[in-house]
Amino acid sequence: MSLGLVVAAAAFLYLFYELYRRTFLDRWDDDVPISLNIPFINSPRIDKIRVQHQVVLEKSREVGAHISRGILPWKPWRSTVVVGHPTILREIFVGKDWEAFDRPIWSQEPSQTYHAGGLILIPNGKEWREARELLGKTFTTTTVRSYMPILTEELKTFVDLAEKENALHPDGFDIQEFYNRYTFDTITRLTFGSDLGVQHDKETQYLKAWDSLLAVSSLWNLIVSVSGEWAVPKSITNEFFKNYNVIKDLITSNLERVRSGKTVDAKVSILDDMMRGQLPEFMQTNEEALVKQLMTLLFAGHDTTSALLSFLTHHISNNLEWQNLVRQEVTKAFPGNEPLALEKLESLPHLTAVVKETLRMYPSAPFGAGRQMNRDLRLSYADKDGKQKFVQFRKGDVVMSAMFVSQMTPEFWNKPVDDWDPSRWLDDPNGGASSPYAYAPFGNGARRCLGERLALGEARITLAELVRRFEVVPAKDPEGKFKFAHYFTGTIKAANGVGVRLLPLSKA
Repeated sequence: MSLGLVVAAAAFLYLFYELYRRTFLDRWDDDVPISLNIPFINSPRIDKIRVQHQVVLEKSREVGAHISRGILPWKPWRSTVVVGHPTILREIFVGKDWEAFDRPIWSQEPSQTYHAGGLILIPNGKEWREARELLGKTFTTTTVRSYMPILTEELKTFVDLAEKENALHPDGFDIQEFYNRYTFDTITRLTFGSDLGVQHDKETQYLKAWDSLLAVSSLWNLIVSVSGEWAVPKSITNEFFKNYNVIKDLITSNLERVRSGKTVDAKVSILDDMMRGQLPEFMQTNEEALVKQLMTLLFAGHDTTSALLSFLTHHISNNLEWQNLVRQEVTKAFPGNEPLALEKLESLPHLTAVVKETLRMYPSAPFGAGRQMNRDLRLSYADKDGKQKFVQFRKGDVVMSAMFVSQMTPEFWNKPVDDWDPSRWLDDPNGGASSPYAYAPFGNGARRCLGERLALGEARITLAELVRRFEVVPAKDPEGKFKFAHYFTGTIKAANGVGVRLLPLSKA
């Protein structure tokens, strides 16, 4: 028998043993249901890829299990555990063993280590702590409020352009497209201090490169999850890096500007603030690490905020009662077109309620940022009948924090979860949830999203300006062009855009 056959036989036996161990023997280790996941067949079906967040939720509701384990037949040694139970989410976020849920997942998300390889995917440890301390200074309440001049200026541009588009298309237009450009201009200007003018030119190379980068990244990671890195065609990696390098060149040119002492248009810039401070040693000696941090800022501050604004606008346009409540609140707080101020906006209960409710139904990252176990860990939780259950995490397991499940499971809330009902937040900071960890659209604990204050601030100021100037109503859409649906490509987005009409209040 040749050596090759021996090796092949040994590999087959190992694969068979691991498959048997993880699907049969391990069933007795805990109470988590196990399934064999075959992409495009059942995990999810090929026609359900773009709605896999809804598939996971439906399955969770159907079987009554809010934690599940999936195993690829050809990779049985590493399971994917999807966690949607608040008790275990608490352990992931703030439990005494939270550092066992590590990052990044190098073998699972190769392309994401480029555009999200900063704080999102950097592993627990010294470099992560140093990076978080450095970037944390740029997202304090005081610092975010200092960004108000830039937010106000970009918002004015957005409203002016949306108003012109509304005049051109009186039956309605897709406001999501405008949010996409608006949030990109805002985060790049805050990061680098200069205006790229994306709002005025949707064909700009930067936005096109960014959108292409994310689309190709999703395809790359899908192929890796199914077959492995070896199966990714060269054409895909070439396309990814072509677009990645456009954004990287933008970052490196601004790094050169700061190092040369040149000033920018804006009075504030995250990059300038970072470079004025003491960079961690790993960023000083490795520019690629610094580029990844800045790339991650763009990722976290653009797509997620655009999605939030899109879903928020959809619901307030279809719920005029709540739109009027927010409008009354805003006009009372800012009479006579008084300039908006974040500190006042943060205190408005109805405005806060509509934002929180939208995030409950559409968390931008429905499965959070994946984690990978760096050791074995056994945890317990109680089911809806109070019976104790166990979940056994094994070293190497991929763990997904399924906020879409916990935030949309009736068992964890005291009001219907499929209804957009901001009233749940008016008298209860937890929205009637059975646990504060049932709601965590920005995560929680030490790895909570640093950009939360900026995202919420941008959402509040944008909605406040819209409703005090316009009545926002759905587009006239007899063909169903803007039929509401949402899909998943790493973040949740409105699949067909968000069609609206903006009626000036003097004519509403």
